[in-house]
Parts: sequence; C-alpha cells; structure tokens
Amino acid sequence: GIGNLDAICMAVAGPVIDQTARFTNNRWKVNRTDLVAQYGTEAVRILNDFEAVSYSLPVLKKEDLIPIGGSWTLPDSQEFSVGVIGPGTGLGVAGLYARQGSHYPIVAEGGHTGFSPETPEQVQVLQFLLSKFGRVSNERLLSGPGIVNIYGALAQIRNTAAKEQDAAIIAAKGVSAEDELCKNTMDLFFEVHILSCQPVVL
Repeated sequence: GIGNLDAICMAVAGPVIDQTARFTNNRWKVNRTDLVAQYGTEAVRILNDFEAVSYSLPVLKKEDLIPIGGSWTLPDSQEFSVGVIGPGTGLGVAGLYARQGSHYPIVAEGGHTGFSPETPEQVQVLQFLLSKFGRVSNERLLSGPGIVNIYGALAQIRNTAAKEQDAAIIAAKGVSAEDELCKNTMDLFFEVHILSCQPVVL
C-alpha cells in the first residue's frame, strides 16, 4: 500500500466546499481531514477538476492545442482572462485570470446553470427535455449524455425514429454527415456550446 506522503493534491469532478468534495457523477466523497489522517501530511489540497485544468493553461504550448474554429494562444502579456469549458460525462466550466504575474482560478459549476434557448428549435428541445427531466441544465445538452438527449429531442420534434443511443456514434455520423439527424444533432450541440461560451470581460 501507499505509505506516508509528502503532499497530496487531488482534482475532483464536483464542487469543493471547505476542502470536502462529493463527486458529481457517483457517490464518492473525499475530504482533507481524512487524507491528512490516513497519509500523515498536512500538505493536502483538493481542487475542482476544472480548477486544475485552468491552472494548466499557461504551460500549454502551441503543439499541445488542436484549434477548433480558429487558432488560439494565451496572450504574452502578464494580464489576461480566459475561460475553459469541457463537455464529457458532464460539463466542466472554469476560468483563469492573470494579474501582475500571479494566476487566479475562477471556479464554477456552470454545467448546472439553467439552459436558456435562443431559437425556436432550441425552445422545442427544452420543452422535450423538461418533460423528461423537470429542470434542464446546460449539462443536459453539453455533454456526452447531452448529445443523446439532443438526438432524442430532434427525433421526436421531427417525428423520426431515433436509431442511435450512443453519443460517440451520433457524433461520428454527424461530423461525417453520414446521417442527417446525427448531423443536425451535432449542429445544435455546437450552436448551444457557442452560445454558452460568449466572452465575459473581467
């Protein structure tokens, strides 16, 4: 087993309150007090997973990035504000701003904010998801399961059979334009994604 450690830093998918975190997508819980007692070090820090991602941004080099919709690099200046968003099993959101050579993370649970439709079709998708889930957060659309949710909503709206239940297949068929409903799903996914990432000046 693991003996005493000099330090522990753990990034957790979920909110961190008073150095205690409950994972968003399972029942696990982790807290600083237990880790200090178990591993014999006071140097323990628990971070939100996207807080940790935001800290990594200044060390990314051009070769680490794959541009989507244009090139991107952090400004060379000592002062900048950037956001990071990541759809996966859920929707991670964070930010980082730099002032006078120091970096400050902006920790958020933006995936759990309410979805605000911007088009008549998005309103129909919202109505479908309200009937299924009650409350509809951005994560209900901007995630792997969100792709399946959008696909199912568009199938019902268009009175078409929903043949796929796997987000990876829907995405692959949508990006390659192999299937019209899958393509429409990915178009709406990116449309909502872009609207949810409007720049904020800090």
